[in-house]
Amino acid sequence: MGKDGARAEGSYITIVYDSLRNGEPMPLMTRTILGVVPALIAALTVQPESRMILLIDESSTPRALISWPTTDGSTSRHEADVIYMTPEERIDIGPNLECFVSVGGTRLDYAAGHPEGAIVRVGFYKVDNDKPFFENIADKANITVEVSNIALNQDAVPNPSSVLQHLKYTPEDIANCSLSPNQTQQYNTASPTDTLGGIITAKNGRLGAMGGTRKTDGDVTFTIEDDGSITMKAIFPYALLRHVRDPWLRTTPGTFFEPFHFHIEYEILPRYIAQAITADSEPKSESP
Repeated sequence: MGKDGARAEGSYITIVYDSLRNGEPMPLMTRTILGVVPALIAALTVQPESRMILLIDESSTPRALISWPTTDGSTSRHEADVIYMTPEERIDIGPNLECFVSVGGTRLDYAAGHPEGAIVRVGFYKVDNDKPFFENIADKANITVEVSNIALNQDAVPNPSSVLQHLKYTPEDIANCSLSPNQTQQYNTASPTDTLGGIITAKNGRLGAMGGTRKTDGDVTFTIEDDGSITMKAIFPYALLRHVRDPWLRTTPGTFFEPFHFHIEYEILPRYIAQAITADSEPKSESP
């Protein structure tokens, strides 16, 4: 830690602070690498000895995986090492599939994350919007998405209630179903109550749909590996890709319009912050 409070790998602090101070837009890559601006602003007002900003360790390359059962009874499985990148820099990972792993996400965009946290997302795009997202996917299939080797610069843990799936649909598909032009984005959350500050409603999302409570839900599990890195594994029904306002209510592959993009994100917190949140949420015993 230097006298200015910036670690060697945290030199982005000075870059962002200067750009904000001069009234200029924050550089995209700085925003992507840092992952959470509120934590930066808060840290600038704290003595460097009392807090270390949570940062992703870019020396560890994430591994992304996606798989689904097919109509012939086999499993289509695709995986790759994916360096941290912007969505625009995504790489091919499977048939009609492009992938990226990035820091930052929807929760950050809406300032709905913890100020001390960071957000990681793994996302997928169609290469050709006129083709299916998942080649030969079986009816009533569950899709598995996994991202591993997420390393941090300090002891940190995932926040399961922060899990969010963000889906995007083409304006043409929205118009063809006589839906409003502002309904191109949809959200599936793990939390049954987290609306991202009022952003998610019954018209654009399914609260709790990634929480694993009901048979129709997706389910997300986390593993903290022996080296301290985090692995996220999400399993969700293909039917969750259907637009919540799709009037036909069909879920069989090929009978509803798919998103052209979706990502799954989650928040990571320093362990001491997560423990403090847990302690604050526990019922307090009253003195006799």
